[in-house]
Amino acid sequence: MFNRDDIQELITTIKLSTGYDFSEYSEKSFQRRIEKILEDYKISMQQLKQEIRKAEPKFIEKLIADITVNTTELFRNPVVWHSVKYRILSKLKTNEQINYMACRKFNRTRSLFYVNTT
Repeated sequence: MFNRDDIQELITTIKLSTGYDFSEYSEKSFQRRIEKILEDYKISMQQLKQEIRKAEPKFIEKLIADITVNTTELFRNPVVWHSVKYRILSKLKTNEQINYMACRKFNRTRSLFYVNTT
């Protein structure tokens, strides 16, 4: 398969060729995603690096979508944010300052800041 140096080299290749920086990603998570990509694309690690260096926009867009966790839709979806603002945060609002919510799950802190501007 591939080792830690291969992963680091791939992260560097992606960053230099596309500008996307995955150096802060969990190494195990990144490795699992790359393994799935190699299997799905039916290519080797070397072929993947070559394709990344070509930087063809459609390939890069698909690759990045396959690597990243698809949770950013929440941040781009105005309907979701409207619901969060009016159904959740409005009920939590105690004053006209910053409201903060956080929870810990799987050793990661997830938080949401909401600045009330009204």
